[in-house]
Amino acid sequence: MRRLRLLLAAMLLSASLPLAAQTLKIMVEDAASPWSNPDGSGYANFIVREAFQSQGIDIELQVVPYARCKASVQSGESVACFNMAWEPSLQDQVIFADQPLYTSEARVFSSSSRSGGAPHSLAAIPAGSSIGLVNGYEYPPALMAAISRLTIDYSNNETTLLRKLALRRIRYAVLVTDPKKQAAQLIAQAGILPGQVRYLFTAGSQGVYIGFSVRHPDGEFARQQFNDGMSKIGSHIQQLLLRDIPATSQAR
Repeated sequence: MRRLRLLLAAMLLSASLPLAAQTLKIMVEDAASPWSNPDGSGYANFIVREAFQSQGIDIELQVVPYARCKASVQSGESVACFNMAWEPSLQDQVIFADQPLYTSEARVFSSSSRSGGAPHSLAAIPAGSSIGLVNGYEYPPALMAAISRLTIDYSNNETTLLRKLALRRIRYAVLVTDPKKQAAQLIAQAGILPGQVRYLFTAGSQGVYIGFSVRHPDGEFARQQFNDGMSKIGSHIQQLLLRDIPATSQAR
């Protein structure tokens, strides 16, 4: 009986410990290199860990496909997920941190061999034109609003997207770029010569965030702690982005 009482007391004590005294499990997508890599390393992973550690909170990153990451934070299974961009389905289910981890841009390209005038905005793209996107990516609202008048062609990655464009199987392609993923890098990785495609214009930008679950009991507290942590390390983030981020054993 005494042993049972001690066990119950230990369980109650563990449940009452503040979040800062425990390890916080957070989901992160597995395919957002170089921000979040399959091995748990990445610039975004490093920033998130640094922000929480500045508050005395250790985190364990659970590396999963983005679809699971997003669904888990929406349902309340996970306290948080990153790297997320806003979309209407997140309303009343996920609250973002006060500031983004980084900002991405949607840059529109065409084949250099295409004749005719080059549009300089989404409104100038002729209705019904084919435009390539990457399946599963989140794009700026301005671009999404233009989808209804265009023919969308989805690819699984930027390499396939760019090769379709170079072969003129699609008229336009959208590359999502950020401070660590430049268009020239993506073009080179696809084996496309710089002269085969041309940049037209930027179709908007969007912040990429860590999102916290409205349904998870620790969601709001974790969000506040992260925001406070980002305030502490904010002046050092640019220096962090210049570093080589090593792989970590704190992810699974």
